[in-house]
This record gives sequence, C-alpha cells and structure tokens, in this order.
Amino acid sequence: ALLTSQSALDTIGHNVANATTEGYSRQRVLTSSSRPLNLRGLQLGNGVDANVVTRSVDELLNARIVGQTASVARLESQLTEMGSVEALLNEPGEGGFGALMDSLFNSLSLVSSNPEDIVARNGALQSSESLTRRFHQVSDEIRQLQGDAQLKAQTLVADVNLLADRLVTLNQQISEAESVSGTVANDLRDQRGVALRALSERVEITARENTQGAVLVQIDGQLLVGSSSANPLRVEPGADGSIGLQLLGGVQPVQPRSGQLAGVVAFSE
Repeated sequence: ALLTSQSALDTIGHNVANATTEGYSRQRVLTSSSRPLNLRGLQLGNGVDANVVTRSVDELLNARIVGQTASVARLESQLTEMGSVEALLNEPGEGGFGALMDSLFNSLSLVSSNPEDIVARNGALQSSESLTRRFHQVSDEIRQLQGDAQLKAQTLVADVNLLADRLVTLNQQISEAESVSGTVANDLRDQRGVALRALSERVEITARENTQGAVLVQIDGQLLVGSSSANPLRVEPGADGSIGLQLLGGVQPVQPRSGQLAGVVAFSE
C-alpha cells in the first residue's frame, strides 16, 4: 500500500512539474485490490496494486484539433499574402490604379473637347505614361512576391521534413518502450502529439496509428511518415512563379488543401 501510494505521489509530482510543458497530458495511476490470500479457509485481503499510469486525453478531440489547426493556418497564410498585395496596390490612394485611371480619363476628356490644346495633349500623354509605369511596377513587384512565396514554401517544406523525421524517431522510441515494458509510453506520446499539431499547421495531414503503436501520416493520400522511415517532401518551383510539391517516390504532385503551405501555393497561382 505504501509503495502504491508512493507511485501516486510520484505521478502527481510529475504532473505538477510539467504543468507548463507544451502538449503534456495529465497522468494518473489506476489501482486495484491485490489478489487475496487463502488462509485457514478464508480469503484475506492483501492490499492494493498500482496497475498502470494512464493519460487523461481525448483522442477524438485531438484529431479534430489537428484538422482545424490546418484550416486556420491556411486562412492566416492567405491573409498575410493578400495583405502584401493590398499594400502593393495602394487602393485607395494617389498612386493607386483608380486615381491614375481617373486622371487619364479626365485628360482624355479635355483633349476630346479641345484637340488643338497642346497642354491638354501633353497632360493626356503624361497620364497614360504614369498609368503604364504603374502597371509595369505592379507586375514586377508581384513577380517579387511570387519569388518570396517560393522561398516561404521551401522553408515550410524544410520544417515538414524535420517534423517527419522527428515523428519517425518518436514512433521507434514508442514502439520500443511499449514492447519492452508492456505499458503505454505516455510522455513520448505527448511529444508525438505536439509534433503532429506542428506538422498540421504547415500542411494538411491524415494520421492513424498501427498495431505497433506507430503513427502513419499521409499528405494528399500519399505516405509522408511510416513506422520506420519518412518520404521527404520537395518544392518544384515553376518558371511562372507557381509552386509544385512532390513527395519522394510519390506517383502524383501533392496538392494540399489546408495548412500554411496550401495558402502559399494558392497565392502563387
């Protein structure tokens, strides 16, 4: 009984120590009465046993969180990219297309009413040149934004590959720990949950656990993380500024629908 109580106190101390640890799930000790002793025709109680340490976690809720994290991340990524375009267009403003086109139409109206007026004709010419320069400027800056988006995609893909390798390592550690001890590797599973949420923030994933306790992760129906290895994701930038994604050994391009990568890819299109 004292040893079982000590196990419960150790678990409580572990919970307190990890109160601020990201992704940590509260743990508790499940106990049961020990097998009784048969003495003199009587079954005498033999104390209490600590059976297992479990996590207080809702797997269904965690799966929903992973899915919603990807959706929110895509919206935030698109909002950031669209904000850059909005600042570039400068609407409404003196240098915006609306003001420049109004100036051009006013100049043409003056010319149409007095074609022989040199000042009006020069004004129309200057207005058309200003509008043309603005079109070229915006075109160049949009190409620059597309180039920046390709760099962002490469950074996100590098993060995806690092997290995939991290998940492979955790899969192996969890399988090894649980096969040796016969108990659930609670802390390692918490760490794997954090890695899965971080991965879903970057790209939409589908995850399921196999019978060995390893999590298999797919992107767009293709395997990213297996029980013992990961298939790296790579960026295939297009000459027109588009962004293609391909898994090593994949049969078709990856087309994410959620996550930061999906927002960046949608912007490049």
